[in-house]
Amino acid sequence: LLTQPYRGTAPEAKSGLYNRSLYWWLNHFLTIGFKKVIGFDDLYTLDDGLSSETLAEKAQTSWRTANKSRQHALLWNTLSCLKWPLLAPVVPRLALIGFNYSQPFLITRIINYVDDAERDKNIGYGLIGAAAIIYIGIAISNGRYQHATFRYMTMIRGSLTALIYEKTLDLRYTALEDASPVSLSNDVDVIVTVSKILHEIWASTVEMVIAMYLLGRGSGVGCIAPVVLAVGSAAANAFWVGPRMKQYRPKWNAAIQERVALTASLLKDMKALKMLGLSSRMKSLLQDQRTFELEKSVAVRMCTIWLNIFGSLMASFAKPFVLMTVALQARDGGDALTAAKAYSLISLINLIDNPLGTVTASIPSIMGGVGCFERIQEFLLAEVQSDDRIVNSRSASATLPSSSAIELQVMHAKGISERGSNAITLDECSFGYSVATPALSNLTSTIGEGTVNMVVGPIGSGKTSLLLGLLGEIQSLKGFVRMRNTDIAYCQQSAWLPNSTIKNIIVGTLPYDETWYETVIFSCALELDIARLTDKDETLIGSRGLTLSGGQRQRLALARAVYARTAIILLDDIFSALDAKTEQLVFERLFSERGVFRKNNTTVILATHAVQHLFTADHIIALGKEGTLVEQGSFQQLMAKQGYVATLAVQLREQSDHEDASKATKDSDHEIVENDVEDEMLISDRRLGDFAVYKYYAGAVGLAILVTFLACEFLKTSLISLPDLWVQFWTKDPGSQMGMYISVMFVIAICGMVMNFVALWVILVKIVPRSGLRLHWTLLSTITAAPLAYFTRTDAGIILNRFSQDMTIIDAALPIALLQLTYTVAEIVWQGALICYGSWYLIAFIPFIAAICYAIQKFYLRTSRQLRLLDLEMKSPLFTHFSETQEGLVTIRAFRWQSNFYSSFLNRLDASQRPYYLLYMIQQWLGLCLALVVAAIAIVLVAFATQFHHQSSGGQIGVAMISVMGFSSSLAALISHWTSLETSIGAVARLKQLEIEVKSEDLPSGCETPPSSWPETGAVVYDGVYASYGDGKPDVLHDISLSIRPGEKIGICGRTGSGKSTLIALLFKLLPTRTGVVAVDGVDLSTIPRQKTRESVIAIPQEPYILSGTVRFNAAPHSAPFSDVDTEAFENVVSDTAIIAALEKVDLWDLIARRGGLNTPISDLGLSQGQKQLFCLARAILRKQTSSLLILDEATSSVDKHTDELMRRVIEDEFASHTVISVAHRLSSLIASDRVVVMDEGKIVEVGNPVALMEVEGGWWRKLWEAQN
Repeated sequence: LLTQPYRGTAPEAKSGLYNRSLYWWLNHFLTIGFKKVIGFDDLYTLDDGLSSETLAEKAQTSWRTANKSRQHALLWNTLSCLKWPLLAPVVPRLALIGFNYSQPFLITRIINYVDDAERDKNIGYGLIGAAAIIYIGIAISNGRYQHATFRYMTMIRGSLTALIYEKTLDLRYTALEDASPVSLSNDVDVIVTVSKILHEIWASTVEMVIAMYLLGRGSGVGCIAPVVLAVGSAAANAFWVGPRMKQYRPKWNAAIQERVALTASLLKDMKALKMLGLSSRMKSLLQDQRTFELEKSVAVRMCTIWLNIFGSLMASFAKPFVLMTVALQARDGGDALTAAKAYSLISLINLIDNPLGTVTASIPSIMGGVGCFERIQEFLLAEVQSDDRIVNSRSASATLPSSSAIELQVMHAKGISERGSNAITLDECSFGYSVATPALSNLTSTIGEGTVNMVVGPIGSGKTSLLLGLLGEIQSLKGFVRMRNTDIAYCQQSAWLPNSTIKNIIVGTLPYDETWYETVIFSCALELDIARLTDKDETLIGSRGLTLSGGQRQRLALARAVYARTAIILLDDIFSALDAKTEQLVFERLFSERGVFRKNNTTVILATHAVQHLFTADHIIALGKEGTLVEQGSFQQLMAKQGYVATLAVQLREQSDHEDASKATKDSDHEIVENDVEDEMLISDRRLGDFAVYKYYAGAVGLAILVTFLACEFLKTSLISLPDLWVQFWTKDPGSQMGMYISVMFVIAICGMVMNFVALWVILVKIVPRSGLRLHWTLLSTITAAPLAYFTRTDAGIILNRFSQDMTIIDAALPIALLQLTYTVAEIVWQGALICYGSWYLIAFIPFIAAICYAIQKFYLRTSRQLRLLDLEMKSPLFTHFSETQEGLVTIRAFRWQSNFYSSFLNRLDASQRPYYLLYMIQQWLGLCLALVVAAIAIVLVAFATQFHHQSSGGQIGVAMISVMGFSSSLAALISHWTSLETSIGAVARLKQLEIEVKSEDLPSGCETPPSSWPETGAVVYDGVYASYGDGKPDVLHDISLSIRPGEKIGICGRTGSGKSTLIALLFKLLPTRTGVVAVDGVDLSTIPRQKTRESVIAIPQEPYILSGTVRFNAAPHSAPFSDVDTEAFENVVSDTAIIAALEKVDLWDLIARRGGLNTPISDLGLSQGQKQLFCLARAILRKQTSSLLILDEATSSVDKHTDELMRRVIEDEFASHTVISVAHRLSSLIASDRVVVMDEGKIVEVGNPVALMEVEGGWWRKLWEAQN
């Protein structure tokens, strides 16, 4: 019936006062969740006040105009920006105070009425009505208060997250590596949680003043006791616990960060990890790190225990002290300690307990929240990207500004001039990542519009830095960059690809043009790759393109740049990952006179090692090792100069004459895994719990210690509840045995605190470390034993979340949820028992109350559990978007996609906010329902007490009413804590599911132990081998038979997809053989453990594998300690002298020595791609005594010719007696091999000496050779 503009409006926005007060608008959603598995489309939309776009705009406008030099500027800005939503809870909170503090008066009047011999029935009716007003009022006012509170909490989350993302898009390039915007989400969560108690602080203060006044009226000086106890506990926490927590917490956090960082570095390339034989070593190391982390957490956990113990002083000892004071006053002639007075005082103490506890506990929370604001503010004030380029359409002789630190000046041109004018002018430019260390110095050059320009130079000469300087990403230290146009596309050396479909990645944010799209696919030689896929260009590529080969990733990124049809395109070493045929194909289709770039008059700047293409360039810029301009000009001009470029050309010609070839077919032999990228593993049915998961967790904890904890917790709760019952007996005979009654009260309080300490100690100090270690080991064992196919189809970020997020849940959220649930269950049992004790006739209502509560929880939990998991699911895309933005920020800014990515972020934030906010709302729906149930119980209790007063004494009614006061919150807490436990146990469920579903790559047959010296000679035999990537997959190797003699040097080559890398993968048992035998030194590899095989072979993988840690550890990870935490006993520790000698052989030691030596974190060295590969070669040299077999898997694919020659020379010298098998980058490196193996379509089609095979007319080797030249 609604008109069109209002049909999509959120149901809450269309609801009136009563609808919102009773949360009636949620009933339809809860019904849907009860009936079926809810999906994202079933979630209610957000109203305009919660819209991410609205919140972001307000936050950004406010922050831009804020006084950022003010202390706590972001905190004050947030409070100012959201002042009206923040003030909304004030009125309902005041109403709640009024209703709450009416309870002691009601209890007193009811007890007096019951004990009074002469009763007026009308007063009884009035008391019934008063009970209805008070308890229904509590339910509704608390519901309204919580609704307003959770609205502004959601607003704070949206506002701060938007500010962080906006800042991420503006971060300076040099700050990208150190910045961690994703980790700031934890700070946002802390701030949101702390903001919940914002109104509780002032409200608790008001409540304490009222309660202290009322308590003073009833107990005199006894009212001082709660204050003294509260101040004492606050002082102990502030001055004793607080400093220790501040001292220990950073050490624990550092240990967590170190473990997660090491885990992340291991997971980034599991193929290389397995090839290097590091699985067992890293498993042991990570477990040591986990042990160290949990040891560091014990001190923090002990502080947490004492924090709770001191915090419970008031609750434990206030009642004994106050009642003792009143009893002593009665003995000295004061009013007697009647049941009405005693229970009135107890109700006041209970009312004081919560606000006092809130105020004292909120102090460290508030300080923590302020600290989080400061960290976010520090990030928001970090240096932004400053673009020093000058963009205009004037000639290069135009007047330049006098300062080099100038913001981007855009002078709009009416059009692009004809080909031949300058697109880019560099005038005495120096670029650097910091002022102290320029990467390029005094560079002067002009780039003609519509020309093809190539930048060459040795490793570390600044080729990438030049492109970053042209993009405005790194600082211009001197001189100026003039650009005719900032319409730029960029393709970086390591392809950045978001997790999307092939089509979406290529098209990006531009409109889809089918004709142009097909042209781009053809130009980048992607047509065959896409045609092989079932879903064609709708195939998901996985995070970072994990389902693609290196060449496919590079061509996909290139296609994205080409599709943009920009005036300028910057390409950073795009051919390094392509095989010779594919490279030539792409080059012809893009760079030739008939190519796309020439046709579109595109200005191209290509940084490259592919010197064979230099003759096609219009302009060449040659850089030297120190980042200086060596020479520039056309190919013909530079050849005439006989300088650096001429030297490169001569080397290329000599290579062609004697060894030849510039590249082997390379584009890796990985197959695209079609649409097999796993989403995060969640419980398959959101609606169901799993008792087996609890049993699994109990097994990790240990049955004995779990029973001990449960017994301690139930005993503690009994001791906490016992004083209320004890007072009932005391008030029956208040004048006698006062000492005994008081002593018992104090003994109960002391025993309760002791049991509280024991229960906390058992769960936090014993259960958490034990379960944390065992579950981490299970996870670690499962992941390290997983087959390579698992990592091909699973995002590394998902696996890392198991080690980071899920381990954090298991360590923190899960035990706290278990602790709270156990206490609440015991508390409800006691409260129910005391209510029935006070009014035995309520026992008849227990079945009805239980049925109602069961129906409510059944109705609620089905939706709640699903919504919690949806909340987790919707957070993942948000965090992934953050990570992908940070990783690809240079590309995003080059394409000027910031606004598109920001819009996408807002959509993801909205998607995340919907289940987040709805989860809060349905929790308040539950709280309201349970509060109304308790209101009904209270009304029935008062009705029976006033109408059938002879059935119960005043003391019994007092016990019952005191229990009713806490029963509502206990019931709500029960469901809340149960739901929290269900959510937290999800981490254990995911781990259990992972253990079940991920089958180990180790087979029962592979259990024999080879000789300790194996392999001694390095003889390798393939005999009739057929292999595939998994069951049901087609064979990728067919009838492979090959015998390699000890010490022989073998080169493997072939076209893309021919099976080269797959052939050597069999030596590492990275995929199974269907039939046939692979043997090394006569030992069938299928009969020995995979890890033993990998540890016994020396490997240099295609991508440099660098771990988190020092230079020393990275050089010898098999035999050097990671840190003092590393407990592994090494048989053969590699000496520092040996490490230095190996680094000297690859020309890296001088650089490393200048930057700190072996103890330097390797991430601080800033090694280029080629230098990292040289480092990996040094690592192999240090292992040469451990094996007679060396495998090179495209090890020189991303290095220049000089580095390639250095690596080849070092390998020839150091591994002269070893069997060496190389899948080569350059065919020139295979010419010196004893034999080459040519592969095609998974078969060996030719084997022989490379020189002899050159004479075979029509031979495979000769065809490859000729194809390259």
